[in-house]
Amino acid sequence: MIKTHCQSESLTVSNPKYRECLDMYLLREIERDFGDGDLTTDASPVLEKSKAVVVAKESGIFAGEQEIKYLLGTLSAKFFKHDGDKLKKGEIILELKGKTSDLMKIERVVLNTIGRMSGIATYAAKFVKLVKKANSHVLITPTRKTLWGLIDKRACVVGGAGTHRLALDNAILIKHNHIKASGMPIKDFLNGLKIPKNTSAEFLEVEVKNGKDALIATKFLESKKGIPCFVMFDNMKPKEISKALSKIKTKKVLFEASGGINEKNLVKYAKTGVSVISIGSLTHSAPMLDVSMRIV
Repeated sequence: MIKTHCQSESLTVSNPKYRECLDMYLLREIERDFGDGDLTTDASPVLEKSKAVVVAKESGIFAGEQEIKYLLGTLSAKFFKHDGDKLKKGEIILELKGKTSDLMKIERVVLNTIGRMSGIATYAAKFVKLVKKANSHVLITPTRKTLWGLIDKRACVVGGAGTHRLALDNAILIKHNHIKASGMPIKDFLNGLKIPKNTSAEFLEVEVKNGKDALIATKFLESKKGIPCFVMFDNMKPKEISKALSKIKTKKVLFEASGGINEKNLVKYAKTGVSVISIGSLTHSAPMLDVSMRIV
């Protein structure tokens, strides 16, 4: 596993940055949804306390256990499924007990969290399975095209994928826009880079769009010490990547393919010799897994 591109240890509730993400996307959503009160439950002759179960309405991979535990507060929960477990239609994921008003208050956000995270995990698992048949050493990762930030990244991890860069302060990733904004050729740009000796960056990566620039970037990165280095082939066809790699002989730099990669062409990219394949659709196009909550 390429640790720089699979930083799963950072995606736990013990990490303040991850908790901040949970607060931003999940706890605030509960507050927004509740507003000035639950008019329907307040008007209904319901029992003070209830028991409910969350049920899978289709098959997939469950994700969201630690996130749901973080959300529940005083509610009692018993999980029958854990992160990474396979789900079958009709299976109970967890059981909740507590005040009926509290159950109704958190219902939609709990279901949205499990649905989105499990949907992403299920989708990621499909890509991981496909690539293993072609090259078991390739790491599948998402990009930063996320709706729920680090939460989406963690869902990918549950599905067997990596994380890639977690945030702008996590790694140095030179993209085409950086080079374009400098008005310099790629070689001059790279020579002008100023990377602090004590940088906190997990890795240094340069995006290229053709084989010529890949050679330039690789030569530059080979001279860097103390930091893992990568070249990203952006929106290049598998044949172009294979041709570029046939001219590059290095053990100091790893390579990534990104851009326009889907289920139909994934295997071709996996066979090029890259170590990482990043796919935006893992997070921006994964369908939600259908789940429901029932009072029992």
